[in-house]
Amino acid sequence: MMAQHFQPGNSMQIVDLGERRFLTHFNLKYIRVLGEGNDGKVVLASSASGLVAVKKFQRSQTSRGREGRFLTEVNTMRRLSHPNLVPCYQAAMCDAYFAYSMPYYPGGDLTTVLSGHNPMDTATIMRCMIEVSFAVEYLHERCLAHMDVKLENVFLDGAGHAHLGDLGLLKHVTTESRTLPARGLGGTYAYFGPERFQAGPQDGIDPFRCDIYAIGVTCWLLVSKDESAVNVDYQARVRATTGVRGSVRSALEQMLEPEPAQRPTVSKVLELLFLTILLLLLSLVVVIILIIVVVILATVIVVVVVVVVVHVEEVVVVVVLLVEVVVLVVVVVVVVVVVVVVVVVVVKVAAILVIMFLINVM
Repeated sequence: MMAQHFQPGNSMQIVDLGERRFLTHFNLKYIRVLGEGNDGKVVLASSASGLVAVKKFQRSQTSRGREGRFLTEVNTMRRLSHPNLVPCYQAAMCDAYFAYSMPYYPGGDLTTVLSGHNPMDTATIMRCMIEVSFAVEYLHERCLAHMDVKLENVFLDGAGHAHLGDLGLLKHVTTESRTLPARGLGGTYAYFGPERFQAGPQDGIDPFRCDIYAIGVTCWLLVSKDESAVNVDYQARVRATTGVRGSVRSALEQMLEPEPAQRPTVSKVLELLFLTILLLLLSLVVVIILIIVVVILATVIVVVVVVVVVHVEEVVVVVVLLVEVVVLVVVVVVVVVVVVVVVVVVVKVAAILVIMFLINVM
């Protein structure tokens, strides 16, 4: 698909409130603080249409960089539209802070998975990473690199679907080489690929491959429940860890490839993640079939023993009849299970294709 270049500019009116408060101006009622950081805090508020989260950036004489990040994030959020990207409702500049409102995600961010408050199985993790990858693909198609994909920037709604936020470090790549000088790229050290640590200030870095590595790190932390670390060979960790399913391991190894040029594109990442979920579903079907077969065989053995004890002369006839019944039952069960799985997979793939089509025509 041909890249659709993002058109920067002021896409919305950022209200200058002066001394007035953000919540008061937009008729929002403060509820509580959701989180705090070096740049400011996020508070929960209620509006006429429901709950919203308000992100505040503290303003000072030394906050020019923070102001630029705020403007980048707000303008980008308002110009882009994707079901897995966090949108912006209102934005304003006050004397003491900058602020914007966005949806409230009751599931919190993906760090809740590691803390045990929001446990996920492998299939659910893969589904969340597919949703994150859809958002990143949408950005990459517009020559935009997120540059800060991480657990803290992926939010879960009430249904458990993932939404990628925090676009303040986003980069618009217009060069033919699709690279940018290393010194101008932001991000979180624990999610940096090896090239970020090895590069000089003027060396060209492919920010799109940086996003792929960050997706891989995020996925690995969820699967392994490992702690993030700086300048670590995550690919080696994946290979050294036992208990990781083959399809999951393969996808992780490719995303965490130390050599940027050998990492897959985000479209290829989506293929890998879809294949992983399909294989997980198939393995589940195989386990169910084996359990059914074992139960049936155990039942046959019990019945045969009873028949032997009661009527020895009827054993052969009964055994033949039971074998025929068991074979018929097993065939029916296998056919039903396969049909159900095929229908489920077809429905999911069809839904994904429809979503992709709608996204591409937006």
